[in-house]
Amino acid sequence: MGRCVILSGFGPVSEFVHFMNIAAIIAVRDEVELIGANIDYHLSIGFEGIVVADIFSSDGTGEKLESYKDNPRVSVIKAPSQDWKVFDWREVLVEIAKEIYQPDFISHIDPDDFLYSPAHDCLDFGAFDHDQLTIKRFNCVSGLTQDFVLPTCMRGMDQFDVVKHPAASAFLQKGSAEPAVWLFTHIAPKLICRSDAVARFIGGSHSAVDQYDQELQGTTSDSLAFIHFPLTTYKRFLRKVNNLNDHLINLLEERTEEAYAYHWKRWCRLYRDGGDEAVFEEYQRQLAAMTNPRYEICTDIAQNCLK
Repeated sequence: MGRCVILSGFGPVSEFVHFMNIAAIIAVRDEVELIGANIDYHLSIGFEGIVVADIFSSDGTGEKLESYKDNPRVSVIKAPSQDWKVFDWREVLVEIAKEIYQPDFISHIDPDDFLYSPAHDCLDFGAFDHDQLTIKRFNCVSGLTQDFVLPTCMRGMDQFDVVKHPAASAFLQKGSAEPAVWLFTHIAPKLICRSDAVARFIGGSHSAVDQYDQELQGTTSDSLAFIHFPLTTYKRFLRKVNNLNDHLINLLEERTEEAYAYHWKRWCRLYRDGGDEAVFEEYQRQLAAMTNPRYEICTDIAQNCLK
């Protein structure tokens, strides 16, 4: 998508500048606290369009999405099934995004992921210099309270505390006498892919494949990151664990790799064995670590996360 740049008092500039058109796909279930802010934020920083699949939400998420029905930059579909073998949104939403928005790049975004650059307010800069970009993700440990105000632009996250120096993954620490809490461990990156290369995202959408089912290899971006807001309120955490236990645990356990979604499998086991009380204790354990000197060395402000 080319644009002719005009400098005040000088008329059109002869150079033809190319601004990359990027679209996002989002699958959401019961994220009423975040979904509106997520959509508004990504549209404001330069996403051309967003395709959302509402997967049987019952907490008010559907009503939030209904408010975008007249917005041509947002396309919402109701998932016909929660079974990925019936409705694989990771492929279907890519096809819809290509058809409607004709993007140069496509990103899968979770409702609690916010694309960020410590040096830019929006995406009108040369960040997309490779066919596939691997985008690091950093858990945010700021504002995990009921009155947390979500960002409206990239610079709005500059001073958030993030886990810049994470410990090894929760799975690798499972045998430790004092394992690191998940909030301060390594989390997998996401990909932003060229539209003409990607056919579908796979796994937890941390990878993608082309039309020949060959995995796409990304180059790690040095200018973009995802700031991840995993816990926020206890009410939201309990709802996510409950939903996973009811509808996705069989899918998770189909994966024979023990490390796959290890933390979610663990939380679902806690819920099955101890109910709401066990989940609340786990939530409190995660938050308590924020004031533990052991983990203070892990954090820095978002502004420094890619330095």
